[in-house]
Amino acid sequence: MSSKFKNNLSDLSAIGTEFEITDYDNLKAIRKITNLNEKFHDYDNEIINQISLFMSNLELAGIQLPRIYDVQKEPAKIIFICEYSGETVVENFQAHSLGDFITDTTYFDQMLKIIKKVQSADLHLDPHPKNFVLASDKITYVDFTPPYGNEYFNLRLSLANENEDQILNDFFNTLNKESLGYHLAGDIMKIDTENYHHLPMLYKKMNELNIIHPNYEYFIKRLNEIINIEKGRELGNIFLI
Repeated sequence: MSSKFKNNLSDLSAIGTEFEITDYDNLKAIRKITNLNEKFHDYDNEIINQISLFMSNLELAGIQLPRIYDVQKEPAKIIFICEYSGETVVENFQAHSLGDFITDTTYFDQMLKIIKKVQSADLHLDPHPKNFVLASDKITYVDFTPPYGNEYFNLRLSLANENEDQILNDFFNTLNKESLGYHLAGDIMKIDTENYHHLPMLYKKMNELNIIHPNYEYFIKRLNEIINIEKGRELGNIFLI
């Protein structure tokens, strides 16, 4: 049996996904264990199909993604064996400084260009820095669960109770093309509130690529709205998958 150890991505996951380093045909790989809420137990095949479509759409938009070597189903779980594509961006800028990371055009600009491609293709994405990994000066986007898009949104809302509808709709709207830049900025603030003094720099770089509207007051307002929307979903313990 190959040696495995838990990656700290598990601690960062908002949906309880577990990650382990493993190997696959003598290649370093990630074992990604997606735990399904009981309401999703009968939809595992549909979720797998939606993930395939989600990844295909991102690839068509020119987004670098990891290869999936194998997909396995267990009771209440979907397990993906994926190509290892590097350490998370979060680990990178925690080891150094966010300011250095933002000003380093090698990395942060790649993240912003990924977001811009998603916007141009009118797709949905969770832009949290933990979902971007870095290896050999190349950024790869690695999050594909849940498979954000209209089919998934409709499925999740069909399983929601009346208290969840508005919270979920508000959350899903933070993943659309208009919200991606603000969402990224909000997630960076959630990682460490000391990052607030980098907001003007974040705003400037996103504005240069037309990722956000050219209004700094709105930038601050919208990123805080998104932080509160995410907190509301988390406090309500409203599952995503």
